[in-house]
Amino acid sequence: MNFAVSLQALSDFLRKNNVSVRTVERGAAVDTVKLAEVMRSFTHRVECLDPPAVAAQSSPRGTVTGQTANNTTVLLWNRSQESIFKIYVSPQNSDKWGTDLLGLKVLSAGESFMLEPPATQGCIFDVRVEYKGGRYEQKERQDFCTLYELAFSGESQQTSATAGLNWVPVAVGATSNDKIYVDPATIRRDGNLRRFWKLIDYGSRSSSGWQSSRSFDEIDCREERTRIVEITSFSESMLQGRNIGTQRGSGSWSQIAPGTLGEGVMRYVCAR
Repeated sequence: MNFAVSLQALSDFLRKNNVSVRTVERGAAVDTVKLAEVMRSFTHRVECLDPPAVAAQSSPRGTVTGQTANNTTVLLWNRSQESIFKIYVSPQNSDKWGTDLLGLKVLSAGESFMLEPPATQGCIFDVRVEYKGGRYEQKERQDFCTLYELAFSGESQQTSATAGLNWVPVAVGATSNDKIYVDPATIRRDGNLRRFWKLIDYGSRSSSGWQSSRSFDEIDCREERTRIVEITSFSESMLQGRNIGTQRGSGSWSQIAPGTLGEGVMRYVCAR
């Protein structure tokens, strides 16, 4: 039974559900005797009896007499110092995170949430939780058929690929519908060179499963050529979904052809 709700937990819940609040002065304290009288009407005694004796387990979790059935229920604990806004569970061989399991809920510090992925999806799952401001924490290849609990401490938080960046659209493909964005705040000048972060949101999913990518590029404004220093691909649009992988650029320059999306990017960054 809860007698109070954490102010932080309450404000996080309201923020997630886009509810604006205003602060008011605390009211007068309620007399203890009066409070006890009010609470008596809805307070009931609950006794926890010892469970029946169970034989020591000598078989893996999920094994039943005569057959084997996967038990993929795992209790997720929030052991961090802040609220968790979203929880995703995905089979290890999937490239999508799917639906936020918390929905409108918020998992406050110290609280737990039951994860119950379908046993038909196997035993190995990836789990992702998201905190405020786009920060997230992931645990990959978790065996739900042997785990009972899974805790997130917040110590391995990472920043979402979109957090803190101001993506400005600079070029759109006429037929492909590919869209290219640049964060102007990341553009660095070095003579004729421009170095910057770029985002490509593809009009259709690539054969490798890409839907978007983020790269650190260099453009030689005088020679009108470009090269990719580093690129990371994502399974969903706008750098969402699963991080498919990061590759280092080859270091070789390529010419920017007139009338291409690359020319639109070059005109934008070289003007700065």
